[in-house]
Amino acid sequence: MISIERIRRLLDRVRSRPQPPNRFQRMAAAFRARLDRWPPAPAGGRTRIGIVIPPWLESAVPFFSMECAIRLSADAEVSLIWDPSNIHFNRVPAHEVEGIRQCLAQIEKWLPVIDAGKGPGEGEMDRALIETLLHENAVARTMGEQKAGELSERHAASVDEMARHSGRIRALLKSQRFDWLLIPGGVWGVSGIYCRMAAEAGVHVTTYDCGDGIMFLAHDGVAAHFADMSATFQQVLRESASEPAARERMVALARAELATRMEGTDLYRLQPKPAGLAAEETWDILLPLNFRSDSAAMCRQRLFTSVGDWLRQVLTWLQTQPGVTLAIRQHPCEKIEEFRGTDRWGELVAGYRLGERCRFIAAADDVNTYDLLARTRVVLPCTSRVAIEAGIFGKPVILGWETYYEDCGFACKAATVPEYFELVSRALRGELPPPAGAEEAASVAYYLAEKCFPLETGFTPSPNDFVHWVERAPEDLWAAPENALMLEALVTRQPLALLQSRRLAKA
Repeated sequence: MISIERIRRLLDRVRSRPQPPNRFQRMAAAFRARLDRWPPAPAGGRTRIGIVIPPWLESAVPFFSMECAIRLSADAEVSLIWDPSNIHFNRVPAHEVEGIRQCLAQIEKWLPVIDAGKGPGEGEMDRALIETLLHENAVARTMGEQKAGELSERHAASVDEMARHSGRIRALLKSQRFDWLLIPGGVWGVSGIYCRMAAEAGVHVTTYDCGDGIMFLAHDGVAAHFADMSATFQQVLRESASEPAARERMVALARAELATRMEGTDLYRLQPKPAGLAAEETWDILLPLNFRSDSAAMCRQRLFTSVGDWLRQVLTWLQTQPGVTLAIRQHPCEKIEEFRGTDRWGELVAGYRLGERCRFIAAADDVNTYDLLARTRVVLPCTSRVAIEAGIFGKPVILGWETYYEDCGFACKAATVPEYFELVSRALRGELPPPAGAEEAASVAYYLAEKCFPLETGFTPSPNDFVHWVERAPEDLWAAPENALMLEALVTRQPLALLQSRRLAKA
């Protein structure tokens, strides 16, 4: 028989063996090597920029932010704000923290690094906002709303931790007097607190988000929320007012993109078959659901506290409307395993016993969303892009959530829950036709969302992109046209989508 002491010695021996570096450690080592090749930064300008550096799910986010910091230091006075705080339930691995610290130690040769965990606090953030952020992070962690409440309850102490930390951030922003901050995300982790504390302090922010090969920026809002849409939309309309051909080209690009979506031949290929092959099934109301744990759908509540609250109120209202039919379409991305949510909305719908008047169409069902859109009378989105497509189709669109397209001239925004359902009733009676020019306005918004907000570039925080750009010489990386456009958006604080639209106009 092997003694417990011998087992302990064997385990100690195994633990003491050098472990091969994981992916994050390899990324950190590659970025440290890159820092050795960076030329010394010249003196910057008068603008004071704070670059927030939090650990980020073992991705290349910290290294992307450091790269931006060094480049921006040629044009501004830049400080890095190091914030490894564990204030949610997403504890950061020690090797991730250490890898980032080592890189920051090298950068301190050029730029000051501020430790956000040190220093006194000053008051705290509104508790209701803290609880909202905690809940939305729980939604991301549990892939849905229905389990998020349980997770938040198990981590109730996080509210106090977040409140204390928000006081430290408030004091830091007050003492440093930054002109603007560069922040990853804007909802996840500590980033949501920085966005809200900066708004309170009158400090501008720029946030970023990404996918493989695609980058998003937004000024004074969350990049995944397309916070620049309203300003960009209005400016594009002004600039194209005297150029009918330019406006027509935007509309044509939007319609062409929509056609690929309808055929299921677009980049994402989420539709199971081309539109137009389904039976002639009609619905009075189409309610397209978002992928709830995506940042694009987080912190968008306005009239309704949650998707669950929204669905319950709509279904309760439907019970009082004899003959009215409703199709609820789950986001088709949830048929993919890695995007499959944990909410069981189909079971909720079934509990209202509305029979044939209400159908929950699951992500994997053999239904093209655009067949539903073509054969409905009114569309009730959360923040779904289907609403813009509905505007192009000439359908009434009624909003009860904060959406990036709410000021684009094709949708109705209800101010109260009673008004929301009154607008639905009016639309069903044919008393709510789309505003004049709605189809063109929706087409321009779609053009911006599809062609201008995403920046196609290999310079992103995605680990798959990082392994390539980390090897490029800094001067070559930043000289690439797409990255020069990103830099222009950062330095001038013009919307990236607006710059992209102007570039497309010249192409």
